[in-house]
Amino acid sequence: MDMCCPCFRNNIFSRNVVSIYLKKGRDKPVRTGHPWIFSGAIARVEGADTGPGAGAASAGEACTVLSNSNEVLGSGYYNPASSICVRMLSSGKAPFSVNDLKLRIDRACELRKPLLENPTTNAYRLVNSEGDFLPGLIVDRYGEGLCVQVLTAGMERLRDDFIPYLQSTVSPGYIYERSDTDARTREGLGPKEGLLSGDMPESPVVMENGLRFYVDLAQGQNAIASRTPAVLPLAPWPPARGPSTLLTFQKAPWTARKKT
Repeated sequence: MDMCCPCFRNNIFSRNVVSIYLKKGRDKPVRTGHPWIFSGAIARVEGADTGPGAGAASAGEACTVLSNSNEVLGSGYYNPASSICVRMLSSGKAPFSVNDLKLRIDRACELRKPLLENPTTNAYRLVNSEGDFLPGLIVDRYGEGLCVQVLTAGMERLRDDFIPYLQSTVSPGYIYERSDTDARTREGLGPKEGLLSGDMPESPVVMENGLRFYVDLAQGQNAIASRTPAVLPLAPWPPARGPSTLLTFQKAPWTARKKT
């Protein structure tokens, strides 16, 4: 097995692993499971390189997080360009590998199993970033296809691992990328958009609770969410009876109206 560090098997990131030392008293959020470490909590950063430029760390570099007393708290990836300098991937001395990446995708799919088996709904969020312990990765299902957003430099480095795995485990008809948000700018990344695999219909139609929706993934605003201003209804909602709340939207923020 090609190992770059005990914390990162299978060479999941680059060969470098950075050590992040926290300031005294700033380790509690990490110990209690918070997925982010802000720049103000970091005492010093030590690079793994021993050659020219030693001590330098590039965006998305794998890192080990240590307390002020040199206790290993976990591992994640580091980006000096972001105010959220570290996004955690594992706690303690537990390693993080390509297999762990795949298992977390599997777990996310398992949690959505009721939706996967629901014949009246085929548009929903399949992977929800930190909510599924995959910070920076969002995957939405739109009928037979997937739409992905890669929001962080660390997850950008892993695209050659999770894109093929999504293809093999979900078997989508297509995968389209809409990584064009301000979050990438804050990470020091440029936008990425386009078809990654398969053949995408010109006008995909999806279902939610039996209702059909047209989705414009390429041109729609905020097209990554399954219910967004880019989703235009093709079928009317059932008539409301009695007091109810109705969410209406076009290419503008949602508005809520109470029917009396």
